[in-house]
Amino acid sequence: MVILYHASNKRIEKIENPENKQIGLLKDFGYGFYCTKIQIQAIKWVERKYKFNGFVNEYFYDEERAKKEVKVKVFKPDDEWLDFIIKNRTSVLECEFDIVEGPMADDQIYNHIDDLYDGIITRKEFWKLAEFSYPTNQICFLTEKSITYLKFKGVKKYGKV
Repeated sequence: MVILYHASNKRIEKIENPENKQIGLLKDFGYGFYCTKIQIQAIKWVERKYKFNGFVNEYFYDEERAKKEVKVKVFKPDDEWLDFIIKNRTSVLECEFDIVEGPMADDQIYNHIDDLYDGIITRKEFWKLAEFSYPTNQICFLTEKSITYLKFKGVKKYGKV
């Protein structure tokens, strides 16, 4: 079992079906339930998005079983990852995977992705600019089946919530 973290403005014991897609949400790996293996990353997300006033929900993730039973894609920071993010950030895709994991395209990285997409920089220039200064991780649960591999562990409050 792996412990995953999800930043939110609320406690989330029961995860809603990620297949109920919301129009306009163009994210790195598509619309789904996003978590991370890096606790400090989730805490920083609470600080940034919820102004130090939110929750970090914790889940047990049965990663071994998921990799045997559903389609799991694990990306490295490479051209395949970059192309997948560009496609997801520019249109709503039907994804062939149930769970997708890989680095997070934060604001700085995403600015470089925009420049690449707009033809301002080349792919080679992108990779020079986008050197990851610190590790990031995101795991997106895209289907109703995928969230069955998560079990609520607990929650930590931050701020006055």
